[in-house]
Amino acid sequence: MVGDTRASERSSLTFRIGALLTLALLPLGLIAVLQSWSAINTARDTYRQSLTAQTMRAARPETDAIIRALGLARGLSNAVPALLDDPAGCAAAMRNVVGQNPNFSFAGFIALDQTTTCNSAGQRYDFSGNPASDRVFETRVPDVTFNPSGDVTNEAVVIVSQPVRDEDDTFLGFVSLSFPATPLAETRARANADPELTLVTFDGDGALLTAGGDRDGAASLLPG
Repeated sequence: MVGDTRASERSSLTFRIGALLTLALLPLGLIAVLQSWSAINTARDTYRQSLTAQTMRAARPETDAIIRALGLARGLSNAVPALLDDPAGCAAAMRNVVGQNPNFSFAGFIALDQTTTCNSAGQRYDFSGNPASDRVFETRVPDVTFNPSGDVTNEAVVIVSQPVRDEDDTFLGFVSLSFPATPLAETRARANADPELTLVTFDGDGALLTAGGDRDGAASLLPG
């Protein structure tokens, strides 16, 4: 009888010691788990920051080219109203823009009838019926689009359009600037970007602007 009591006491003591050890070690276990989660989150944040930095570096040619074109188009849109009564002077101004900015392949003012004679190519072009032209004349806001075969250059170009208004805020047409899309990928290659990188830029409507590699296949990389 005494033996059974002592065995029971030893069993109870062992249980108590085990319970106390468990309680004593529980904070250490929780700390270890929290530290693990913190390390995972830190590693995830570091990876995201690194990926963002790599993407920004890779996209620099496209970003710089589009920002430069938007700024130049905005400046031209302010100057065009004063040149409309001087067709030769207007065309000369557009030629000067392309001459001083060799990355651009075309600069011109597109009038309300969607034709242009004030342009760097020195010819008359009619863009009426062109879906991209129709859209910008309907929305009348700054726009960036891609054309796989430009109407003027017959090469893949990114086109920047800026509305032109006079001092009374009357809409007069658009300034249009275009630059070849292909050299952007070459610039990225010279910058030692990851050769396996596939960079895709697109506008707010999800339409492709530029793409590294196979443009047709790049469409599948866009979010659905």
